[in-house]
Amino acid sequence: MITSKSRNQREYYRRIHNVRAAGCLVAVSDRDFPFLSRDSAINCNATELITGKELEERIEKQTGLEISKEAVPDRLKAEIVSAIDRSPLTAPMLKDLAKAVYPLET
Repeated sequence: MITSKSRNQREYYRRIHNVRAAGCLVAVSDRDFPFLSRDSAINCNATELITGKELEERIEKQTGLEISKEAVPDRLKAEIVSAIDRSPLTAPMLKDLAKAVYPLET
């Protein structure tokens, strides 16, 4: 999910000597999602498997907005999938699912 505490997340991963995990935070801003009030990050180390409906409900509950996968720029989708694939903390099954939905460019 998106967090505005990206600096804290980065520092945490560096403190526990997991620099690879620190590199799996994808920066996002109000240019990507207008509902964001400050620069934030998507923590691709904390990937979880939920339905599209569950995701919509979470976003609507937290922001009062509706968002569709078409609203997420292709560039950002590619960054997210790449970060999930690089994450040392994400389960291989979730990495495979992410790449099956949005294949990485080779």
